[in-house]
Amino acid sequence: MTLLYRFLTICLIVAFISFSMGPWRAIHSISQAAIADDKEQWQQLVKPEAFENYADKLLTGLLKIKMTADSQKDPAQAQRNYQESMNAMPKTVHQLTSPKGFSYLLCGDLSSDPYAKPAGTTGCWALDGKVTWESPSQAKVTFINPETQWQSSVTLSRVGLFTWQ
Repeated sequence: MTLLYRFLTICLIVAFISFSMGPWRAIHSISQAAIADDKEQWQQLVKPEAFENYADKLLTGLLKIKMTADSQKDPAQAQRNYQESMNAMPKTVHQLTSPKGFSYLLCGDLSSDPYAKPAGTTGCWALDGKVTWESPSQAKVTFINPETQWQSSVTLSRVGLFTWQ
């Protein structure tokens, strides 16, 4: 009987560790897909529409703030710049929410073209975030850009017993 209890205890410990390591494994998989620019894996690991919605709202808000500030000097030019930027918005949103642009979105480098220059290799550029549990089925991963102190968070949700997205 003692051997059976030990075996069951070990199985429970292994299951608990596997269960609790899910968010770290998920963010590592997301990071690997982003670094490799693996679009197929990316589609399985993230919900791109959630990132697209977030990026669109974030960029639109920042452009409105910029237009308001620029309107102090030249309102007509500020409006033209705003409209040009809004016309380019779908392309920019797509770039920032693709695997290659994910670190740019998380690190707050929203005006750079992810395909034009290499990303950094440390901090949030390495997609190395701090995981905190929100509930048994959700975990939040926080990324901080060490250069600008820009902070972003990604919420991971359990989609199976050991699978996260």
